[in-house]
This record gives sequence, C-alpha cells and structure tokens, in this order.
Amino acid sequence: MTSLSTLPQEIIDLIIPHLTKQDFTACVRVNHAWSALFTPSLWSIVRLVDRTIFDCIDANDAHKALARNCHHIRTFETTDAPFALCLAIQYPSLSHLTSLALRLKDEPLSLTKIFPSASLEEDGDYAASYGNAVATVRLLMNNRNLRSVSLNASCFKYRFGEDGFPLVISAIHVEHLEKLEISFLDPTRNRNDGDDDDNDISRTIDTTYDAGQDFNRDFTKAIRIHNAVAEFECLIELTIIGVVGKTLDGSRLAFLARCPHLEIIRLDRLDNIAMTLVQPLLKKFCPKLRRLDWTNPGIEMDWSIAGLLRVSKAGWRVLRLPYMAFFNQTSFSALMESVETLEELKIEGWRAHWSSALSLMQGARNLCRLEGVADGERRRYAVGLVVDASEAYMQYVEDRIEKGLDRSWVLGSSMEYYQMQINNVPRPDVVCRRDGGELRFQPAELVSYRLDVHRWIYTQLARMTGLKELVLGVPDYQSTVLATYGLDESLDSVELERALSSHPTHIFNYMSLEFSLESGLERLGGLKELEVLDVKSTAHRIGVAELEWMHVNWPKLKVIKGLVTERRWAGESEAGLKVKIAVEEWLAAHPHGIGSSFIPTPSTISA
Repeated sequence: MTSLSTLPQEIIDLIIPHLTKQDFTACVRVNHAWSALFTPSLWSIVRLVDRTIFDCIDANDAHKALARNCHHIRTFETTDAPFALCLAIQYPSLSHLTSLALRLKDEPLSLTKIFPSASLEEDGDYAASYGNAVATVRLLMNNRNLRSVSLNASCFKYRFGEDGFPLVISAIHVEHLEKLEISFLDPTRNRNDGDDDDNDISRTIDTTYDAGQDFNRDFTKAIRIHNAVAEFECLIELTIIGVVGKTLDGSRLAFLARCPHLEIIRLDRLDNIAMTLVQPLLKKFCPKLRRLDWTNPGIEMDWSIAGLLRVSKAGWRVLRLPYMAFFNQTSFSALMESVETLEELKIEGWRAHWSSALSLMQGARNLCRLEGVADGERRRYAVGLVVDASEAYMQYVEDRIEKGLDRSWVLGSSMEYYQMQINNVPRPDVVCRRDGGELRFQPAELVSYRLDVHRWIYTQLARMTGLKELVLGVPDYQSTVLATYGLDESLDSVELERALSSHPTHIFNYMSLEFSLESGLERLGGLKELEVLDVKSTAHRIGVAELEWMHVNWPKLKVIKGLVTERRWAGESEAGLKVKIAVEEWLAAHPHGIGSSFIPTPSTISA
C-alpha cells in the first residue's frame, strides 16, 4: 500500500497547492513522516493582519514554535509592529523570505512584553527604542531572495520620529526583487477611498508647481546618490501611494533612478507636486514602461495628465486611468500616441467629444479590453465612453463618398471586453420617457436611417469575434449616490429604474441599439464566445424571438444584464408587461444560462 509520504515529489507538489491552512494543521498531526512532509507548507505563509501576537497564541508557545520553524517562512505579512521587531531581532534564521509586507502601526515597541523568557541581544529598555525603521532594515538585510516587498510610512520611522527612508531603501537587496510597493499613507488614518469622489472637481489646489522654485533642496543630491548605487536588476512592478493634499518629499522619489527595467507603475493619491516630479524621472530612467495604473488623483490639469501619458517611450500597452475632470484634447492627443500599442484601456470618466472615442476605435488595432465607468464606480456627474451612432454613420458615409476613406472600426477578434455607450440611434418606436414625459423630437431624416445606422453599428461590433463581454448599458450608481436619493441599493434592477425615473439626473439611454431581429441582430451571429451582454437602462427590444436566436447563435451566453424591463419607453405599458412576462417565462425554462451550451430544465426538454 502506497502512503502519501512515499509518493514522488512531483505528485506531492501538485497536491499541496490545493490544501488549506486547516488541512496542513491536520496533516502534521498524523505521524512523524507527515509532520516532516507538511510542516514547511504549514509555516510557508505567516500573516498577522489587524491583530497582535497576543490575540493568537501564548507568548512562550509562540517563541518555541518560531524558533523551530522560522526557516520555513517564505511569505511574511503583518500590521503588528512589536511582532515584526521581535522577528527581526530574535530570529536570524528568518532569512529565506521571498515576500515581505509590513503595514505597521505607530505604537510603543518592547521585546520583553512579547516573549519575557527570550534572551535579548540588548536589554529591554534599549530594545524598546529601536523603532520600526530598524526592524524593517534588519528584515530586509537578512533576506537576500526577496521578490516582493510592501512597506508603509511607519516602516520609515525610528522610535523618536527620525526619518529612516534612505536607509530602508538602501537595505533592499537588488538581485531578485520584482515587485515593490511604498505607501506614505498615515497608518492611523481611516479613509474611505470614495469619500471625496464627488468633490474632486471643487477641491482647491493648495500648491502650484513652479519649475524654478526649489521645493526640495535635497532632490538633486538624492538623484546623484541613487545613480551611484546598484540598480534594481529585476524590479518590473512599482506602486507608490501618497496622500492627496499633503506634499510628498521629492527626494523619496529619487530611487526611480535605480529602476531601468520597470514595466508597471501604479500611482495612488499623489499630490500635484509629486506628480510633476515623478514624470521626468519615469521618462528618463524607466524606458521600458508599458503599464500605468493611476487611482485617486488630485486635481490634474490637461497638460499635466498629458505629461504623465507621455512618459512611456515604447508606448503603453495597459492604461487604467481614474476619473479626471480636466481630461481634454491635450490629454487625448497624448493618449493617441500609444493607440497602436494599447491592449487594455480603462477610463473611469470620459469628457472628450464622441469623435475622440471614435478615433480611438479606428486606430487601436491591438486593443483587447476597453472599459469605462464600472458598476459601483459611477459618480453623479461622470460621463462614460460614448459614441454618437448617427453622427458616426453619417461621417462614415461622407468620408467614403467624398474622400474615399474607410472609417470602419479596427477592433477585431482580439477584443474580449468592450464597454461603450452607443447613443443617438434613430428610434421611432420610442415615444415617451419612463416617467411619461415626452421624448425630444427626432428629425425625420434620422428616422429614415434607422436600419442603416443599426446595421452599420452591428457590422462594427461583429468584427469582435472573440468578445466575451459586451457592455452597452448604463453603469449602476455608487451606493453613496443612491443614498442621496433615499434609495436602497438592494432594489432589483426594475425597481431601481422605476424609482430613479423621477430623478432628472438619472441617465436612461432611450436612443440605444434595439437588439431586435428586425434591426439586423443576425449580423452579430459570429460572436460565439459571448458570455455576458449588458443592456441595463436602455430601450432594448429583446423578446422571446431574440432570446431563441441568441440561444442558437451565442451558445456561451450566460446572462443578459438589464434584460427584464416593462418597456414603458414604448408608451404601451400593457404590451410591455406582456413582453416582460414572456421573457421571464423563457428565463425560467433556461435557469442555467441563455446559450445552447447550458442545459435547460427537464420540463423544457420534455416539452
């Protein structure tokens, strides 16, 4: 009989990733052989977050267990400063880490209070004065194989407030580090990321950057020092987290001079001065940048946004951008400089003209993912990615006839996720708003182009044969915005739309694509990989006939978000209610999914 401990190591390596911490704990108790086999895995990850060592285990037991097993730890993460200091000083065998995350809190440190029976290098009073910077430096210096390091502001402080940032950065071994995160946020500050979302546009700029003004006299000196230090040989991913409204010491960005292989940069909450300083550093010292994740900005001017978008010398492949009140033509021009290399683009708010979005889709040949404002990220005044369908079609016809140019979209089979609001589609069938008010007048010449516009848009979408998610609906509000309307976010989509209909700021897309067979839906028959269709808050005309067509032609389609609607935009609530009931009955017969790859209910099969 073969036991687990006698299996080849290759088989054991396949089994271990599927076991939980509880599984490892049980396994080490079976016998000595199993204990020897699974103890390294049990101790490979040690996380103590938002708790202290005293909350978990008896101090003496912890001391003995750590003494036996410290050499097994590969990932260490904690917010408990005394625990980090103890490991740094008392356990030199903790030297095989590959991942270190210290998000320490400012609090008194004392080794004697942690392990009273432990023999200390120095007396307790002296140890208590070390501070987090010394603990951080020791952990960094003892571990030469670190591949990932995450440090917060408290890691750079000595016990009595002296700054230890230069020493901490210099203590990181450069041979293997691939990922670095540095946060300057106050660890004691409890801030919700979205608290100030609706105030971005009105936030006062407290400081204005003047290139001739010396904000940091040590900045140039710091650059020279870092130029003389060994570069990070493998560092490809860097995250810098600042504090909006608080000026960041520019010398703390000088280490970018040691990051020539950086490919991914994440910037969060950087103030205006820090943003101005970081741009030339990235452009000069980081020539391989290909991905930018930017979140929680201050007020950035159009030229400043453009400057950040131009720091990549090879062109961005991935851009994930926040809501920017001043993202205008200069910023868009900078964005378009990377249009041929872009593979993923996310912009949480888009204030550019619809023709800009159209230009993007006519040039981004390698794009795989296009995102706008996601559900729950929507602000009261943010504008999503929008194309004016009628204008786009008329421009296409005009350019083809008068200039011989083809203005078709280049997005093709590489696209997997596409999010865009397609507006101003001629819809003579839309006769009223959901609240009963009159819809704006549609010119007769546009109504006559109804089918032409629909089918041209369908033709553009049909090129994306690898598409998995097609998002054309209006994104959901943030819960905080719903609360201002006195609405419960737990309402289902139909109830929520009905409740929002009386609010003038609610955006319902009445001039949307119909998605009806009559309008030319069959042109999308090639989207065989489609899994999700989002038509929330749009005047779609998807009924049972369309669902039957989708069942056959979109075999992987799991769900249609916003499918169920009373169609009050058609002005015939009774007729709309009949469609709603028929759709719900069809869905009840296909509970696992809409496409043919999902097994229908037995009752449907027998029928």
